[in-house]
Parts: sequence; structure tokens; C-alpha cells
Amino acid sequence: MSNIPVAREKLENVEKELLKLAQRFIAHKESETLMLARAHVMDALDLMHRVQHKNEKAPRQSRSINKEVRDAIKAYHDMKPDESTSKIAQIFNVNQGRVSEVLAGKYDQLS
Repeated sequence: MSNIPVAREKLENVEKELLKLAQRFIAHKESETLMLARAHVMDALDLMHRVQHKNEKAPRQSRSINKEVRDAIKAYHDMKPDESTSKIAQIFNVNQGRVSEVLAGKYDQLS
């Protein structure tokens, strides 16, 4: 079983110990190795943070329903009553659900 908070805490402790050792061996070649190891641990710690999801909406693909679109959909449906709502939606570049709502009278109040 994974336990990210505990793993993060352990890595933070290792990073602190590596820094102490590197400071003790400042004049020696081992200092470079310790600092490199510390850098790798710090990189691993950075990867253990959860990135917040951006709450962005997808771009709008279809047009909005206005009086002209509503009237055109109704006129087309009157001409071809057997046409499916998905086909009508494709023709007028609107959502299929909006076509159903137009035909059901939801947008009749538009002036």
C-alpha cells in the first residue's frame, strides 16, 4: 500500500542529512556527490505534490439558440417531420438536446 505523506517525510529527512554531510565535507570531492544526491531527492519531493485541477470548461462547439435559429429549426422540422433530431442538430450546428427542447416548445418565449 502506498503512503505518500510518510514517503515524503522520509525523503525530507534524507535531504536534511545529505545537506549536513555535504556541509561537513565542503572541501572534499564527496561534497559534490552528496549535493547531487540531495538534488535528486529534492526533485523526487517536488514530484510528490498533487497538482490542482484547473476548473476550465471545454470550448463551446455549437451555437446558442436564438429566435432565428429556433424558427429555422421548427420550419425545417415542419418540412421534414421524419428527420431525426441529431440530423437537424448537425444541419443547424446546435446540440441535439437543444433541438428537442425547441420542438418541445421550451424556447417559445424568445421574442
